[in-house]
Order: sequence, then C-alpha cells, then structure tokens
Amino acid sequence: MSNGSPTITVIGGGVIGCTIAYRLAERGAHVTLVEREAVGAGATGASGGHIMVWPGEANDVRVELSKESVQLFRRYLPDIKKRSGIDPLDQELKFFFPAFDEGEAVHLRNLAERVAKVGVAIEWLDAAAGLNLEPRLSPDILGGILHPECVQVGGYQFVEALKKASTSIGVQFLQDEAVGLWENDNHVTGVALRDGIDISCNTVVLAMGAWTGHLASEWLEAQLPITPYSLQRLRLKGLDEPLAATVNWGDINVTPRRDDLIHAGSIHNPAGFDAIPKEEIQKAILDKVSIAVPGLRYEVAEDLVATASMTPDRLPLVGAIDALAGVYLAVPGNDGFTMSAVMAEALTELITDERQHPLLGLMLPSREMSESVTE
Repeated sequence: MSNGSPTITVIGGGVIGCTIAYRLAERGAHVTLVEREAVGAGATGASGGHIMVWPGEANDVRVELSKESVQLFRRYLPDIKKRSGIDPLDQELKFFFPAFDEGEAVHLRNLAERVAKVGVAIEWLDAAAGLNLEPRLSPDILGGILHPECVQVGGYQFVEALKKASTSIGVQFLQDEAVGLWENDNHVTGVALRDGIDISCNTVVLAMGAWTGHLASEWLEAQLPITPYSLQRLRLKGLDEPLAATVNWGDINVTPRRDDLIHAGSIHNPAGFDAIPKEEIQKAILDKVSIAVPGLRYEVAEDLVATASMTPDRLPLVGAIDALAGVYLAVPGNDGFTMSAVMAEALTELITDERQHPLLGLMLPSREMSESVTE
C-alpha cells in the first residue's frame, strides 16, 4: 500500500457503502462509515437482494461487470458470514423468465444468448418443462428461460452482517448526517457532521445513492448525472410451499425468501424522493403476480417504497471526482446489489494500491478508458 494506510470516510450505509468499507478495512485502511439513519434503511433494505448476471436494455457492459461482481460476491460471502455470525438469508436461487407470446420468447432468447457467452448455463424450457419446474405458473406460457446461477440475500440482513464483520476488523460506524467537506489546497481533509463534530481524513467516498448527485453539487459544485428512481415493491406471506424459482415477468420479480416471505416487485413510482406507497401501484404489482403465477396463494405483509439511484446508461459511477482531490464516487445504476462487489473491489484497488482494476474504465465517471484499463 503506497504512502501508508489511508484514513477514509465512507458516506452512506447501504450495500455499496458497507461493502466498500469492509473491503478497504480488509486491505488495512482506517475507515469510518457515516450513515444518517441505520445501515440498510433505504433502498438496500427494501431490495430483492439479487446478485446475478443479466443484461439491461442492449448493454453488454452490464453482463461483463455483473459476471465479475457475482464471482467476487461469492468469494466475499463466507468470510462476511464467519466474521459476523449473522445469517444474511443467502441462498442459491434459479430465475425463470416466462414468455407469453412469440415476441417475448424472441426477446428472452436474445438476452440469454448474450449471458451464455460469458459462461452462464442458460436453458430454454418449453411450456411443459416450465410447469413441471413450478406448477403454479400460468398454463398460458409458451415456455421460458431458466437462469440457474443467482445469489439472493435479505437486503437488511446482509448489510447488518457487513456492519458486524466490518466492525470486527476496525471500521467505525457513526449514525450522523454529513453536511459538508473540509479541504485544504484543493485536497479533502475531513467531513463535517450535523452535530458539529468533524472527522479528519484524507479520503472520502461518496456512496449516498440517489442523494449523491444533489450533495456533490452542493458541496463540490460538481454536476453528476445521478437521479432518484423510486421503486415500489411488496413483501408477501406465502400460504403454500415456497416457489421453486424466482419468476421474472417484465418488471416484476416474484422471489421466495428464506424467511418465508416473497419479494414481489418492482414498479417505478415517479414521485422520486417524495414517493410513498400508492394503492394503484400495489394493484399493478399484484395483477402481474396473478397473471404470471396464478396458483400462488399469499397475503400482503408489507408495501414498501425506496429510492434508488439512476445513471443515464444504468452503469455504476466509480472513481475520483476532479473537483476535489481525495474524493471518490461510488454510485450504482439501478442494481446496487449485483454491482456492489465489483464496485468495491475496483475502488479498493484504486485507493489502497493506486491500481486500476481491468473493469474500472467501464465505471469511471468520465467513462474515459485508457488502453491500460481495457487491455
């Protein structure tokens, strides 16, 4: 590690901030994490907790990033569980993507081909095989894609495990609100907190999700393309045996959790930071569940809205901010759990070893990739 061990403040206690704090501490950095509420209180705690390789839109970069991230996540998870003693409700889970018409079938096959190129054993099931996998699926399906390699965790439980594991290796967690940055000679020197106590540090990681763009503009006069993207999702209490796989149809995941709840969502709630659960969105979610899995019996246990971050290309923003030396950005697109491990690995290598991870160029805020990054 060059120039001794850095003193780092991570601002934001979601899955991104907590994973970064854990990895930095493992590499010998002195880390303080500041969270204004509780860890996992925002989008992380309400998330479905899926970590998997799957493209978004026509973006094969996401396939490359998510493949690396899934491998890293699986590598980190045993030590996190051992150090924390907390069960994050992790499980290996299959995903089934049903097709109800030929257009959906063609679209799914195209997506599956892109994922298969990186070594994931995607399989097309005809209608009979799909119904054999999960008899409660709609008999109207033409078939679907079976994706066998997803890790799923309880969002809140996982960040609690990260917090305890991180504390065991020296990370200090503070429940307070960061209200600004201190600097000297164009280099960050600390973080100002709401209660008036400053944190002295030479490195700051901004991992506040959707709030990062607004605060970076206020603190650094840096304009970052980060917008709030609020999602409404439900937790259902299953009344029968758990589903054999997550069922994904359109924008709805129906995921059996290990605590006997079912994650059902998500649908975009356009109110941004001010979003609250809406009855019409709950109805839209339940309508889609009833179409895809009409044989599922359940009761609604929770109706949640959480605000995630969104970037223009739905890829993470990871790297230094030019406006102030020593300040780094760590904001996902809209899939924080899937991208958390690769974001943490790339940023940790950059901060502690001044080394560029081979995939860092795909996530840099400038999106400027040097030949040394892409080789």
